[in-house]
Amino acid sequence: FEWEGVENVQDITDAVYPYQDGSTAGYIWLDRNGTLYMSDLDDGQRSPVVENGIQMAVGNWRFDGYKQLCAVLLKDNTVTLLSTGGKDPEDIPEGFAEAENWEDITMLACCSGREDGTGILIGGKEDGTVEFVKSPSFPGNPDEGWNEIVSIHAGKYAIGAVKKDGTAIFLEDAPEYNYGQYNTSGWTDLSQLAMGQYHTVGLRKDGTVYATGRNDAGQCEVEDWTDIVWITAGDSCTIGIRADGTLAVAGEIGW
Repeated sequence: FEWEGVENVQDITDAVYPYQDGSTAGYIWLDRNGTLYMSDLDDGQRSPVVENGIQMAVGNWRFDGYKQLCAVLLKDNTVTLLSTGGKDPEDIPEGFAEAENWEDITMLACCSGREDGTGILIGGKEDGTVEFVKSPSFPGNPDEGWNEIVSIHAGKYAIGAVKKDGTAIFLEDAPEYNYGQYNTSGWTDLSQLAMGQYHTVGLRKDGTVYATGRNDAGQCEVEDWTDIVWITAGDSCTIGIRADGTLAVAGEIGW
């Protein structure tokens, strides 16, 4: 599959679009000029829908059948919302419209809830505080301890944040799905988090890496990694990029 003319992409994700009586697959992407595009695979039309974007956060849950939320952080540090169903207010899930009144936002993250059709969107501010909107039935709020935040990171069912002191804090949906992936009390000097479905990875400022949680495929075996500058985590794998551009891989990649 290839589209001509798609270039300068800085972020992309797959998405689900309403289509006739069901759904169809597609993509949402943000280019380096700040333009957000949406396209499904049935009509193949690329539609520029937002300008002046610097980050997108796409909810990995569905609402009203086959719609997904997309939040875009704009260059003026405000947020605009749309969905794969459109830009009308009725295409925005219940509980989220208030995000378009946020100001001074510098980063976004969102995740789904365990209950179908639920999720949360968090916006981080330069002063280290956060704003949030969520589905009415999503449990928990980023309240106690959610200050002095320097970065926020989305997992499938949780959002983690790195604090100014280099420690981590998490907002999780359902504790019964905890495999130890939030047991990070001894972690220090963090610069980034990456969250798999049941494991969490932390990048330290010295280029070494922590990992905790489910380790059935060896995805947490990162204790020997050094010179790492960026990390990501999948369901059963952890990937790091070294300063020389090579990859470090733990666990299994694939389906």
